[in-house]
Amino acid sequence: LLRAVADLRPHFASAAQFTGELGPQRLAEGPARPRLVCLSTPMATGGQHQHARLASHFRGVRPVSTLPTPGFTPGDSLPGSVDALTAILGDAVLNTAEGEPYVLFGYSSGGLIAYATAARLERMGAGPAGVVLVDSYQVSGGGVSAQVFQEMAVTLVEQDAEFGLFGSTGLSAMTRYFDLLPQCPLDPISAPVLFLGADRSFLPEESAAAEEEWQARPWRPEHTYRPVPATHFTVIEDDAEATAALVEEFLGSLAPVPART
Repeated sequence: LLRAVADLRPHFASAAQFTGELGPQRLAEGPARPRLVCLSTPMATGGQHQHARLASHFRGVRPVSTLPTPGFTPGDSLPGSVDALTAILGDAVLNTAEGEPYVLFGYSSGGLIAYATAARLERMGAGPAGVVLVDSYQVSGGGVSAQVFQEMAVTLVEQDAEFGLFGSTGLSAMTRYFDLLPQCPLDPISAPVLFLGADRSFLPEESAAAEEEWQARPWRPEHTYRPVPATHFTVIEDDAEATAALVEEFLGSLAPVPART
């Protein structure tokens, strides 16, 4: 039913066809560069708000901005393909960076989108100085198991029961992204990649899932892996300070990238 609703909504095949707004929110300011540009998760519980705790640890240090995911606001059209999605997000990222060096950040399934967007921007000659992926599971090719995915879904429903986040717009958009995420390319990119993995299970204690099933791992051997003392859900919430410290360490290690002219 939700897929039928998503199919009835307008779709865009290029950035010019998108109906909606993708304005950034600036969550932190500071003198250091590169900037951090966060892409939101394509979930009904996602959005620009989910980066607020992380960004609070960068205030006075460096600029942190966050972009919404197309399709989750009433009036938005939905992406017809991964190419259409990365085209419009790529434009939004460059507008947000304002010609300065930037690093892309993606949490959970938002990491798949951040990685695909980085690849597109590199092909344009305007790639990021780096990419940060936070507990981002692969959704194809031996990725997240059915049990882990089910427990994630249960947690999302529990969050909705508490906050009332689910509506027809968000649910239909999320359904569309369930189809798109497995199509996101995971080919190598030139930018250095930091992969932060939560080292505490969010599954119930009685769960039979093995550690290799619930722990997100880097998709490629060249990605730098660092564990975070957190669960999949607390890594950008209650334990955001630990995540921010590792992100800042990575940002500080990057070679200076000149601003685009």
